Amino acid sequence: MTITGEIKSQVDAVWDTFWAGGISNPIEVVEQLTYLLFVKGLDETQLRAENKANRLKEELPDDVPFPAGDFTPEGTEQSIPSADLRWGALSGLGSPKELFARFEKFVFPYLRERVPESTHNKHMVDAKLTVPPPELLQKVFDGLDAVKMEDRDTEGPPFRHHRGAEAVSEKDASDSTSQQERLSRWGLTSLPSS
Repeated sequence: MTITGEIKSQVDAVWDTFWAGGISNPIEVVEQLTYLLFVKGLDETQLRAENKANRLKEELPDDVPFPAGDFTPEGTEQSIPSADLRWGALSGLGSPKELFARFEKFVFPYLRERVPESTHNKHMVDAKLTVPPPELLQKVFDGLDAVKMEDRDTEGPPFRHHRGAEAVSEKDASDSTSQQERLSRWGLTSLPSS
């Protein structure tokens, strides 16, 4: 699948934001885009479950991405309602520093710790935020927030069409283990052709 039109322009703009912010390693950009889009996708999954439960006048299932209750990251005593980790809640934070702190202290630990037996957990065990400074994260977040993913084929890496895919391929050509680990996170066996 080739991404074209508005979505391509939006993804390109986000990619350019990373580069302008000093993150030029295509692997790191793809990894961070994947993590951030995953968080956005979790919120969309939760919204669909909530809408279905409301329509059918049923209780929300227990296996939703953000169940009722609080989340306390391992090794800390500070907790936060899991609802405050959702993309929609993150977009309402007042400043880039608050957004950065929420991602660093709670969202990424949540990705690593959420349901240890889940299929996504093995791919998120090493997830970490590498988008400093907070202002850069805010710009990337706002750019991704503008990407409407409903009724779109958004599975797989967000770079299928992108000029950085060749750089990822060339950089990792000599490190097949590293490349295979990264590709498996996106359910791929090889890089898509541009």
